[in-house]
Formats: sequence, C-alpha cells, structure tokens
Amino acid sequence: MRSLVPFGLLYLVACESDKSLTVQNPAPTADIISHDDGDEILEGFVITLRGLVSDSNHSSEELTTSWEINGEYVCEDVIPDADGETSCEVVFTPDDTEIKLLVVDGEGKGLGERRSSE
Repeated sequence: MRSLVPFGLLYLVACESDKSLTVQNPAPTADIISHDDGDEILEGFVITLRGLVSDSNHSSEELTTSWEINGEYVCEDVIPDADGETSCEVVFTPDDTEIKLLVVDGEGKGLGERRSSE
C-alpha cells in the first residue's frame, strides 16, 4: 500500500528554512567629459568643467555632485540635469593640477572621478 504525504505538510516544511533578504545600493558612477588626463588648461580664463553621472537605482534629480580642484571644493551641491550632466565654471591658477568630480546618491552612497592637468 502506498502512503501519500499531504501537500500542506510539505509546504510547512519548505517554509521552515531561514532566508534573509539583503537590500543593496550600488554606488553611482561619475565621469569627467570635458577634460582628459594631461590636458593643458589656460590660467586666468573661465573654464567650464563638465561631467556625466548616473545611478542604477536613483534618478538624476536624486544625485548631488561636487567639484574639487587640488582637494578644495569649487562647486558644491550641484544637482545634475535630467540627462545626468553636471557642470562647474572655474578659473585655474598655475598650481591647479587635479580635478575631481564627486557624486552622492540620496542614500549617501558616493563615488569620485579624478583627472590631472598639466
């Protein structure tokens, strides 16, 4: 004679396992699109730095960007446009050699993109 196991019992056994759910917040991305490493920049002129930022789980409006030159903020809390583009107008001095674009999402996760100039 065959014995049948009720489906309800199998269902309860399957529910006994311990599963945990981990919510992940990937870091946003940042890319400086106006200048490349080693570009020469004229001092004393207004230069527009441009960057492109994105995040897989946040819209552009939920991102905040900041620009640094040699570790000093020159533009802070800039909200990128709908396409993720951000910009900052600066005047360089001969000592300015490093540009950095920082981006932070609405949950505080961030990333930076660094470029050096000559």
